[in-house]
Amino acid sequence: MLNIHPEAVHTPVEIRAGNEVFPLGHLDDTLHIEDVRVARAALRTALDAGWFVVERETQFTFISYYDSVESWEVYRAERGSKGVVPPELRARALALLPPGAEGELRTPRTIYAARLRRG
Repeated sequence: MLNIHPEAVHTPVEIRAGNEVFPLGHLDDTLHIEDVRVARAALRTALDAGWFVVERETQFTFISYYDSVESWEVYRAERGSKGVVPPELRARALALLPPGAEGELRTPRTIYAARLRRG
């Protein structure tokens, strides 16, 4: 069995314009963080009961790239994203990456991955 999910932290958002990267802040991912905590507790119960054993685990960074603030918002809306975009983060993103500007909005996430086998 594979267990792969973003870590239970608020998602950072940044803009790359030219050769510079501008950190904008974080999404409010409170609902996602709670979902991860509940899932981890359920998995811990299964591990403690001996139903599964972790064979290997790792973390890696996964970065999503969007060519505009609008394309990021469309992507989030289409997928029913739970994270809340603070208004000041959106305003700063639009100021640094206005429509038609060169650059990209990025959301780097730390991903946890584990391979489990039956215990």
